Amino acid sequence: MKKINVGKTVEKLYIWVVGTIAAVISLFLAMTSLLHTTFVETITQPQAVDSILYRIRTGAESVIYRNDNFIFNIISLAVIMLVVSVTLKFMQKCKLKYNICFIVIWTIILGTVWVMSSQSAPTCDSKTVVSASMSFAHGDLSFLANGRYLKDYSYQLGYVLFNEVIIRFVELFMTIKNFLFLEILNVIFLAVINVFVILINNEIFDDSRVNNATTLIVAASVAPIISCTFVYGIIPGMMFAVVALYFEIKYIKTDKKLFALISLFMVSIAVVVKPNYSIWVIAMAIICFVAMVKKKKYILNIAFILLIAVMPMLSQRAVKSFYEYRCGVKLGDAIPYSSWISMGLQENGMAPGWFSVTPTVDNFKNSGYNADKASEVSKNEIKQRVNYFIYNQRYASDFFYYKAVSQWNETTYESLWNNTVRDQYRPKGRIAAFFCYRGERITKLYMDCVAQYIFVMFFVGIVLTLKKKRYESLTFPLIIIGGFAYHMLSEGKSQYILPYFILMTAFAAYGAVAVNEKYINGHILFRNKKSKV
Repeated sequence: MKKINVGKTVEKLYIWVVGTIAAVISLFLAMTSLLHTTFVETITQPQAVDSILYRIRTGAESVIYRNDNFIFNIISLAVIMLVVSVTLKFMQKCKLKYNICFIVIWTIILGTVWVMSSQSAPTCDSKTVVSASMSFAHGDLSFLANGRYLKDYSYQLGYVLFNEVIIRFVELFMTIKNFLFLEILNVIFLAVINVFVILINNEIFDDSRVNNATTLIVAASVAPIISCTFVYGIIPGMMFAVVALYFEIKYIKTDKKLFALISLFMVSIAVVVKPNYSIWVIAMAIICFVAMVKKKKYILNIAFILLIAVMPMLSQRAVKSFYEYRCGVKLGDAIPYSSWISMGLQENGMAPGWFSVTPTVDNFKNSGYNADKASEVSKNEIKQRVNYFIYNQRYASDFFYYKAVSQWNETTYESLWNNTVRDQYRPKGRIAAFFCYRGERITKLYMDCVAQYIFVMFFVGIVLTLKKKRYESLTFPLIIIGGFAYHMLSEGKSQYILPYFILMTAFAAYGAVAVNEKYINGHILFRNKKSKV
């Protein structure tokens, strides 16, 4: 009887499952992006819509669905392919260190210019969180003791602490008059993100052409740069998450414990700063499991999986306990996670499954701020919605379609919207004023065309990975699948998709090289080159 190779079987199953799901998602996004585009805009009364599926009321943050010119999109896609092909020819002799130097300089210059020109100030949630950090840095904990916000949303305490540490450090050297320095820090964090997605691709594909394409496409994607003015945990959290992922890959390749420890430390900070990066924790555990079974090295990898499951959660609890100790008040329960799932399955005035106070804040308040009672209400609402979806399948299909495209096909990822509606320190400079106002339509068109190219190249890369059957190549797609599933069930919001779009941008480079080499240059990708991974 032929002995079954468990490692190869698990690897093949992983590739087939993850690759197939990623292919379906990427094909859906590619086709949808060529047919439609969604925009987050401020809606006036004449624009309001009241349909059986979604209700767009008068408000500052509502999603508009628009049909595209399919022929124009196909032509623009072909033009971008040719431009990328020509540019990559000029980059043939570029080394990794040059890619890194370029992307750092490019990101920091463009990001700093944008931040200083936009002059956007924290507003709403971001203002509340940053103001709390400033107060805590000055020893005033009254907001925490007397207010409800950080009790209801105690997961924000990690980002509060993160900013408090930064504020305390900055105040050693200067008097803080505004929070532009946090936006500049976002630019630096984004530069680090861009460097590490290039480094991760280098580790996975070990091909200078993929490195060059990654650098080029990441540089062409401007939504992350424009988003640097949004002071929230998305960009800082992603920086730590990407660094953690890189060191996990290094650990898997070398078995060096130091890399594992760095990875665990970094991903714990990522989850503390932004709990959504728990999705990365799950993905990293899965990647380590597949590598463990394939390489048949169990003890250290099992320890890594157990620690990555525990450390981020304990770190979150430690932050909450730290603030409880400082203010001398028990913060009590936070809004239960089931309430966010309930909200994600309901209609509201922005788009299906987007934020609503009724199933979350109001439910928690009506339940006497008791998480168990609020969770019971939410679970009943979830059951009702699931039953409704089962018996109204056309409605369910439309609901989740519109929810998906409202997030992933909103190709500015609220970057321009955030720079338009939020408070200002002073009037915008000429550059930001042009892109946000007079040139807004052109800017959105450019961002949409680039996103369409990224979606298509992402799909090509997935197909190629399925053919080559290399599990390492599916690292970014696995995380993207997790993000897609999470935000389809939980709160929908296009700005939360930004980290996954950055990963998609990086992976699209693999597909871009495939198209360039096989169809434009007439060669088969990697014909005489073997990856060392």
